[in-house]
Amino acid sequence: VVLLAWVVPAYADFRLAGDYVTRFTEDGYKFSSRFGHLGSDLPRAVVGAVTNPLYVIDHLASGDRPAGLLTLVAPLGFLVLAGGWRTLLLLVPALEMLLASFQYMYALDYYYAARPLAFAYAGAIVGLGALRAAAGPGGPAVHVPAALGRSLRAVGGPSAGRIGAAAAAYLVAAALMLAWLDPDSPVSPVHERPAYITTPRTKVMDEVVESVPSDAPAATTANIGIHLTDRLGPDHLPFGLKDVEYVVMDLYRSSFPMTRAGLVAFAGALAGKPEWGVLRADRGVLLFRRGASRELNAAAIEMIDTPVFEAEDWYSSHFPNLAIRSADASNGAALRVTPSDRRGPGLLLLVEEWPLRPGEYEASFRLAAEREEHEHPLRTAATIGVYSGGALVSGAGLRFADFASPGAWQEFGLRFRAERDRGYEFRVYYHDFGAVALDAIRVSRLGE
Repeated sequence: VVLLAWVVPAYADFRLAGDYVTRFTEDGYKFSSRFGHLGSDLPRAVVGAVTNPLYVIDHLASGDRPAGLLTLVAPLGFLVLAGGWRTLLLLVPALEMLLASFQYMYALDYYYAARPLAFAYAGAIVGLGALRAAAGPGGPAVHVPAALGRSLRAVGGPSAGRIGAAAAAYLVAAALMLAWLDPDSPVSPVHERPAYITTPRTKVMDEVVESVPSDAPAATTANIGIHLTDRLGPDHLPFGLKDVEYVVMDLYRSSFPMTRAGLVAFAGALAGKPEWGVLRADRGVLLFRRGASRELNAAAIEMIDTPVFEAEDWYSSHFPNLAIRSADASNGAALRVTPSDRRGPGLLLLVEEWPLRPGEYEASFRLAAEREEHEHPLRTAATIGVYSGGALVSGAGLRFADFASPGAWQEFGLRFRAERDRGYEFRVYYHDFGAVALDAIRVSRLGE
């Protein structure tokens, strides 16, 4: 409660007082909002959790929360139980995380997991100590459940060494089982190893990073900042703008605390400021310098208004490791998935909210498809779509028969009208039939 109510909020607006809270995220980055389903603020959430246990139980059993709890407790569960109710109190932080509505907090695959993991391991250590002490001379030296103590005495009490060996064997077996079940683990039978391909966009990013002088203060988006840690700064956009000489932006990666739409709008606004000149505008990468020539500012705005999304350079795919080299692809590479991939159907590409000026547009999807012999030509190979606010604006299902030549690139266009203050998503969905490859999605403004 102290951490969530006072410590985290105190550090949430450490850069620009008030801005972090009011400007860049709808929930104001207040952790209490993660528990808003229990109450409108943190005290009411605590009361709600205590007074409505049936709802709490239902919430803990929903979604993938049971999997998170099992992953946390399974290798350690009986050890924590061996320590009695006092040791179980160490699992309260895990329960707190499971009560959150934010997936990263309870899925144990992000830095939020550091808190429940630390307490769970502490509970396991205390529990194992209690278990070993209960088997030693004179009985338990620390509290253990009475039933457990009676059971140990009834069987003559295995030696502390045997208990330790059994616990170690169980932990190894449980850890291996979890590694086998987790698709992100290299030993999992469904793990898909990543593939890394150097593309023209990769080279552009390398060149832009190297062009920033080592003694020049810079502000960057999150994924670029780590490559500039040897420079003066760097600052994390949107902070520190008034104190830096260079700004480096990667529009293809989200940059917390700004949303995708906020990041792209921020880039367009910066390109319109007279004190900032664009040195590089290429493949979603922007390099600004204070006081530089503004000859490329119009090109930067054009890149924002008519983006080209190369599939292999975009990270939000269900199949990010399936990049292949293709000489006839626009960027020399593409994403290609076949039925042999064990992940089944999913999004071949998802371009998240991208703001566009009001007007008429066409999104051109460049794909290739090839069916297997047993598949009917009228079977849907892929679905393309333009969305806004989760609603379909324009879309089409592409059958194998819609492709003039198997395995050859073909353009499919979707026309739509962009409205003011709206973000647009571009999606390509693979249906797990035949081979489907995506080269790029190009967005062009009509009537200009």
